[in-house]
Amino acid sequence: MLQVGPLKKQEARGRLERQKILDQAEAEKARRDLLELEALSTAVESTGTAKAEAESRAEAARIEGEGSVLQAKLKAEALAIETEAELQRVKKVRELELVYARAQLELEVSKAQQLAEVEVKKFRQMTEALGPSTIRDLAVAGPEMQVKLLQSLGLKSTLITDGSTPINLFNTAFGLLGLGSEAPAPAPAPAPAPAPARKAAGAPITQEGLLPPPTPIPSVLQGNQIVP
Repeated sequence: MLQVGPLKKQEARGRLERQKILDQAEAEKARRDLLELEALSTAVESTGTAKAEAESRAEAARIEGEGSVLQAKLKAEALAIETEAELQRVKKVRELELVYARAQLELEVSKAQQLAEVEVKKFRQMTEALGPSTIRDLAVAGPEMQVKLLQSLGLKSTLITDGSTPINLFNTAFGLLGLGSEAPAPAPAPAPAPAPARKAAGAPITQEGLLPPPTPIPSVLQGNQIVP
């Protein structure tokens, strides 16, 4: 009986030691598992951080790229609007210049037409005032008779031609201006007698010393043709 007690105590101590060892092993295993979990958590955290950073950088780059594209698009639209506005301005200026030039041209044409109408009316009135008989008399009369007819009509000078005889414009201009004395000596005038109009063709008839320097008036052509 006395020997059983120590054995039981030794067995109990052995079981206690074994349990202690088992507990230590379990604790060591738990600690190892904890370290593994901590390492895994750290790895996951690092991976998540790196991934998050990479995704953040990618998103920032994407946003920056989209911003650059949008900025370039807005610049292109602004340039297009500015170019279109400039084109419209130039077009408007050209249209206004064209309108002004057309108005000027129409004004000049209208002025020229009015002047032409005035000249035609003036010439028609002068022709009507002379009458066909006077024009015929001027066409067939001799130089001296023509001068007398012109004086009676109050005309300063005239030029009568049949349109087929050349005219010495130099002598004619001096004769119309009343400068016959300064011009080259003209050919001697034919005798004052009725003569065909062809003989008087191209011969300027003037009256010197009676009136101020004359201004040209419409010329009379044979065959009822009258030219201003």
